[in-house]
Order: sequence, then structure tokens, then C-alpha cells
Amino acid sequence: MTDLLEFSLPVATPDPDAAPVEAAIAWLEPYFHGGVVVEVSGFGPYGEVEGAQTLVRGYLADAPETARLLDQLMRELPARPFADNYGE
Repeated sequence: MTDLLEFSLPVATPDPDAAPVEAAIAWLEPYFHGGVVVEVSGFGPYGEVEGAQTLVRGYLADAPETARLLDQLMRELPARPFADNYGE
């Protein structure tokens, strides 16, 4: 069995069907084992709170090439349409 590493990318929208979320899924899905999980966070008992976001999460093989892959993905990130608010 291969060890896996979890990788999550926050997208600054609480709408899991928004175009930026779909773009993030399309970008990352080929690299993930077992598909992509989309999670919405930032909701309290009374609805949406400020800073609600969607996480695109998946698992990468724990192997030497994973470090190179993550480096490549993070260098490509600023050019992605969903990365406008990344890191804010």
C-alpha cells in the first residue's frame, strides 16, 4: 500500500459549483489518487460567516516525485483563475 499525503487548496468562494472551484478541480484531479473532495467551510449555526471558502482536497502519493510535483503546482498557481485571492 502506498502512503498518501493530503493536499488542500482553498478557493475564496463558499459556492462549490462556482467556476473557480471547477477550474481548481480540473487542474488538480489528474494528480490525485482516488479523486477530489470538495468541502465548504465557514458556515456557522446562523449561515455564512465572513471568509467562507471551498477547499479542493485530495491525496498525493508519498514519493520523492511528489515534492517536485508540489513545487510545480505551486509555481503554476498564480496563473490559475481561482488563485486571485489565494493566501489572503
